[in-house]
Parts: sequence; C-alpha cells; structure tokens
Amino acid sequence: MYHAGVLSAALLLGALLTGPPAVGWHRCELEAHRLFLKATASITVERCPLGAVAADLRTPPLGEGVLPTGRMVDVIRVEASLPFGRRERITVWIDPATGAVLQNEKRRFGKGAYWKVRRATDDGYYEWRTEPDLPGDHILPPPQWSDRAEHQVVFDPPPPPGTVVTDPYALLAALPALERSDRPVAVVSGRLAVPVRIHRAEPETARADVLLRWPGGARTARRLPVRPVQIRVAPPPGVERGKVRTGVFGMRGDLEILVAEGTGLPVAIRGRAPGVGRVTVRLRRAELDGPPPEGSP
Repeated sequence: MYHAGVLSAALLLGALLTGPPAVGWHRCELEAHRLFLKATASITVERCPLGAVAADLRTPPLGEGVLPTGRMVDVIRVEASLPFGRRERITVWIDPATGAVLQNEKRRFGKGAYWKVRRATDDGYYEWRTEPDLPGDHILPPPQWSDRAEHQVVFDPPPPPGTVVTDPYALLAALPALERSDRPVAVVSGRLAVPVRIHRAEPETARADVLLRWPGGARTARRLPVRPVQIRVAPPPGVERGKVRTGVFGMRGDLEILVAEGTGLPVAIRGRAPGVGRVTVRLRRAELDGPPPEGSP
C-alpha cells in the first residue's frame, strides 16, 4: 500500500508528464457551402512526447524559440480543399497546457504555390518561405524550391505580458486549453498578435448530421447538446476587425463555435470568409477516442 503523500506526488508527476486531458476527438471533417462554392477540411490532433517532435521544431537564428510548459506537444494537421481547385496543407505544433503556438508549417498547392514555416519566438516569430521559380522546382521538396526568403517578425504592438499567442488553424483544438486559462489570448494574423476574447453562452441543442466513429462503434448524431463559444476580436488601433484571420478556410473577424458537450467537437463554426461573406462551417464526420459520454454526441 502506498503512502498518501507518495500517491499524491505520483499523480502530480503524471500530470506534469502527460499534460492536461486531450480533446475527446482525434479527427474531424468539416464542410462549408456558399452558393455554388464548396470547401472541405480534415483536422487531426495527435499528442506526442516533446522528444518525438523536437527535431521538427526549427531553431530560429534570431529570438528564442517558444517551448511547451510540459513534456507533451499537440500536433494539429489540416488538409483543406478550397474553391477553384486550391489546396492547402497545414501543420501546427501547440502547447497542450496553454494552447500557445510553437510552430506553423503551411504549403499551398496549385496556382500561387508556396511553402513556409513560422517558428514562434519570445517576441514574435521567424519565417522561412520558398516558392517554385525554376522549371525543375516541381520535382523538388518545397524547402528546396529556388525562390527563398526568410525574416524575423517582432509583434508591434507587443501583446500584454502573459498573453497566450495561438494560431488560427489550431484554434479548434486549442480551445479547451484557452478556455481553462485565465490568461489573455491573441491570434497570429500576419505580422500582428491580435487580442481576442472568449465568451461562453448558455448551452443549447443544435441540429446536426454527423457520423461519429470510435473503436468498436459508430452512429449518426442528429441533435447535439452544445455550448456556443464566442470569439471576439479586439484589434489595436488602425487594424480592421474583419481582416484579422481567426479560422479555417481563411475565416476572419469574430466567430461563433458550437462546441459539443462531452467531446469538444466543433459542430459548427459561424463567421465571415473573404470574397464570400457570412458562412457556416459544419461538422460532417468525426473519429472519437472512445464512446461518447451518455447524453452527448
């Protein structure tokens, strides 16, 4: 039998090693329609030991690279198909304890192709970017494309001390950590870290058409208990609220996210997309880590 003090220490150590609870899903598929336009995205979340992904986190030549507060890292991967044949692939590394972004890697395919990595630093980020410029570039890995540039970005104005700076592509997976924290939050938008405020509204029931799968089971959910979460942008003077990037599909400005009780699934995201206007992104399929709790999706 273990002494109570030893058991408490062991539990504390376990929490430090594993970090906060992971989101209850590891993959979701989203879809948005506007007139004849359609966009889809799949988002996966994987919690990894820091040692397993340390080599992926680049060392910036300027500034200190941000590190997680614990020994785990959440890796979010986004595959997006956009109107007019555009495709994007994004990977974001975040601190699961706070939701802070560590690094963002993005590749755009087709017309206007590029590849870039932004490594978060103590005062902004350092960016590496390449574009195909020579005929032989299409057979090379993107980091070897011929048109190359890199630069340091220092947030100006700087976010208030203690601010958690997160990434818009990781917002859906980072939201539980951001809600748990009492620290101010900002999203990276261009060369700025723009403050946002997170508000929870009263729970409600939302209509849905979501195929849920988990080990050993599956079902289609038609009505889901959700908690609306409002993301309100608070830009600095001279910055337009509607131009601040806040979500998948290039969504900008304020958002409303309907978060499923029990699993944390993003059932719907309401906001504005450039050139399209107001749009609702809906959850179509999701893979859970286990059976949903009783009374939830």
